[in-house]
Parts: sequence; structure tokens; C-alpha cells
Amino acid sequence: MLKNKTCKNCGASFVPKNNKEETCNICQLNLQEVLKMTSIKESSLAYEPQKTKNIADLDKVSVDLEIKEETFNEGTKDEFTLHVVEIDKEQYRVPDSVRKSLKAILQEKPGLKTMKVIKSGEGLNTSYTVVPIE
Repeated sequence: MLKNKTCKNCGASFVPKNNKEETCNICQLNLQEVLKMTSIKESSLAYEPQKTKNIADLDKVSVDLEIKEETFNEGTKDEFTLHVVEIDKEQYRVPDSVRKSLKAILQEKPGLKTMKVIKSGEGLNTSYTVVPIE
């Protein structure tokens, strides 16, 4: 059984996915690198917040990409789960409204191969339009 680890950079507690993984799930820093750091300044300069991109950031998307649920901040009060696709080792969030719209499009056009997602608005006023491409 894998033990919880605490990142010396961001203070997050996490369970590594395997015994060899030494990367914090939250700040994405290699824990061995963080342990070598000697100051808050150095740690801060090396910090890169984890960012999950949005499917609307892509020019076009295959509807056959594998989608998975990813849990962030696991075991904390800020824990949340997103649906994501991975392209070139980058994760892209797939909002539920995109999946709902795509379902309706696929009922009318089951042979659809690619789509484009257009994002408008921000925060609670964000909406997504799914455009079938081919």
C-alpha cells in the first residue's frame, strides 16, 4: 500500500500513483527537486500551478478520443472531479454541457468524426457551442 506524501513546495498531501512517482499531483514539481531547494524564493520561482486546459482551446477534436474522470485535490475539502481528454500529454477539460450537446448531435449524425467547441463568457456565465466538422 502506498503512503501519503506531503509536497514540501505547496504543502499538499497526496498518494503517489506508484512507488516510482515522485511528482506532486497539485503543483507538478518533482519532489526530489523540491527537497533540494533551500529557500521560499527558490521554491516560488520554480512553482508552476497545475492548469487543466479546456477542450475549447483546441482547433478540432476527434469524437473518438478516450475520456476519463480525473480527481483533483483528492482527500482535501477542495476535492473535485472533471472529465478530461489527453492530447500530447496535456489534459483538456470536457464540460458536461459539451458532452450533452455532442450527444444530441450524434443522435442526428452518428458518423461524426470531429468537432469544434466554442467557448463564450466567463465564470458562471460560460457557455459552450459544439460545432460538428466532419
